[in-house]
Amino acid sequence: MAFTKFHELPPELRELIWKAALPSSRVILLELKERHFDDEIAKFVPRIDRIGVRADTPIPTILLASREAKAVACRYYCRAFTNETGTSIAQVYFDFANDFLYLGPEWVGPGQPLNQDRILYVLRNEIHSCDLSRVKNLVVRWDSDNRGGFRTLVRYLLDILECLGNVSHIILVSKIYRASGLSNQPGANAKLKLLDGTSSPTTALKVHGKALPGSSQWTPTERVDVELQRSRTDGRLGLRPKEWKVPKIEYNMIVTPSGEEHLLELANDTTNPLPWKLE
Repeated sequence: MAFTKFHELPPELRELIWKAALPSSRVILLELKERHFDDEIAKFVPRIDRIGVRADTPIPTILLASREAKAVACRYYCRAFTNETGTSIAQVYFDFANDFLYLGPEWVGPGQPLNQDRILYVLRNEIHSCDLSRVKNLVVRWDSDNRGGFRTLVRYLLDILECLGNVSHIILVSKIYRASGLSNQPGANAKLKLLDGTSSPTTALKVHGKALPGSSQWTPTERVDVELQRSRTDGRLGLRPKEWKVPKIEYNMIVTPSGEEHLLELANDTTNPLPWKLE
């Protein structure tokens, strides 16, 4: 049933309602858009031209509700992430105070094992530094087998922070949990989210308040914050040492809506052990 009297409410109350309707923190996976020239043009210009950055994550619906709602939401969301030259149109609505930029192997594509190098290349060469310098919250994919490259976790984080510089919060994840068979479908990364609550390296993750026994094996056991502090003290990070602060480090898991539902079913099934196998 529509509330037809909404416009008669005091402006201050309407603004509070719109603020309450703002989404919670989102996990955003960026994708580079490519323009392929047609056959005739390709004869003279045989290349692929990068034309910008996009994300599967849909625009927050509050931006589409009304002009008044959009005016409130635009205090928090802005269009961000152009190409390195700043010539592309920013297409990703991002709340730099609350949203998390996700760095994981999905940036690379299936079958590419050394995703660390690819991710760092994109950060250094293909996204405008002004956008990256505003990012405060990161989700970084890392698994215990270090299948993404040859760097240690601390070295990898140092290289990432060198590209961004103002990150204050990092959540390490070792897995994206989806229902089986959905990882390669269009829109599979449209509604990524973190499980409720974060974890320490030795405690189990939770889904809807239910502990997932054994899930701590997905999180690194290293005291990453301590190692980052040592690196900062040693001056190994190529940033301004007096201004750079060690980010808050936490541990979690990324899920899709279907994956979260499936994970809750597994957590409720006490007769079968959970399949703690990495993707």
